[in-house]
Amino acid sequence: LVPGLARAGKDDPRLIAFAESLARARFAVLVPDITSLRNLQVRPDQIDEIAAAVVWLSHKYGSVGLVAISYAAGPALLAALRQPVRFLLSIGGYHDITRMVTFLTTGDYRLNGHWRHSEPNTYGKWIFVKSNAGRLSSAREATQLAAIAEAHLNNQAPPSSRLGPEGRAVMALVNNGDRSRVPALIADLPPAIQADMAALDPARADQIDGDWCFKDGRHMTIEGPKIRTPGGKRMTGIYDRHAFSYVVPEGEPGAGGETEMYQVNDEMIRVKPATAATDAPLETWRRCRLKMS
Repeated sequence: LVPGLARAGKDDPRLIAFAESLARARFAVLVPDITSLRNLQVRPDQIDEIAAAVVWLSHKYGSVGLVAISYAAGPALLAALRQPVRFLLSIGGYHDITRMVTFLTTGDYRLNGHWRHSEPNTYGKWIFVKSNAGRLSSAREATQLAAIAEAHLNNQAPPSSRLGPEGRAVMALVNNGDRSRVPALIADLPPAIQADMAALDPARADQIDGDWCFKDGRHMTIEGPKIRTPGGKRMTGIYDRHAFSYVVPEGEPGAGGETEMYQVNDEMIRVKPATAATDAPLETWRRCRLKMS
């Protein structure tokens, strides 16, 4: 049972009551204490923490289900793609992070193919700012941005500040009221914030990006056009959402040749190594799994 962005975290009385209800229904309930959630921070490593909890529970009980509340639904869904669960229940979650930010900032959302509007969620908007303040390259600017967000969250007048380009980019997004401008404003955000948003976007889960392992111990990591090869080299290749190819670097088997791969589903890719004969069967690689020490 994964709580959302709340300072009380696992000790929130509402969450405790819900956990006790699940326990009375004969579930063994684990509520992970994820520090970043209690600190109102949005971080991709929350996916790993949730997946690790699933691994631990599965070793102890076998069959595991996931219940995630609010923001935590996104990381929980992504964790479930890495560590399959018997069921996943999302309460007030999101699927497409661009649409979520559109709603938080403008109040606009799509329902049955039509745009609708309601008042923007100011709490969620300033949580977004507070969470991402630390991703700015300037410590001074990060401190100022966090102070602005904290003041809004406490219904206080924000302190005066002189933000630089990165801070102004964040504020331009949260103060925007035009849904058509949201994608461009997201593209103007600092790269670290964009990377976190991409990693936490379930709408992008169906893609070849991620950590892939072969049964002989080789592994590689794809992040857009970037790859860490089985030999540990970092380089760029030709990226498509469901396919990737790269020229094998010096010092690795098949150097100078091209390795190609395509995605079969979210858990499997087929790889044709540069060393393979033309008629050789393709290698089947699978997403790497977390292991308990």
